Amino acid sequence: MSEKEYKFRGRDITEKFNAMIDGVVALLVKQLNIPEEDARQMFKDSKIFSDLENTETGFWAGTAEYIVDYYFEEIGIKY
Repeated sequence: MSEKEYKFRGRDITEKFNAMIDGVVALLVKQLNIPEEDARQMFKDSKIFSDLENTETGFWAGTAEYIVDYYFEEIGIKY
């Protein structure tokens, strides 16, 4: 997703973080029927993504489905 490195309690979680984002994007593509690039950009521009980048919250450790539920709530979609 990006060249940015993500750490949690001193441990590199970049690979896990990026894999979770890829999972979120895949769900958005499927559920919203939009291109991957659009889904990735929409998600990257969201408050939820900003919350995920604050790795100390542990929010990044949730499942893609969990994150998508929060994203849909943020943008006002009931799914």
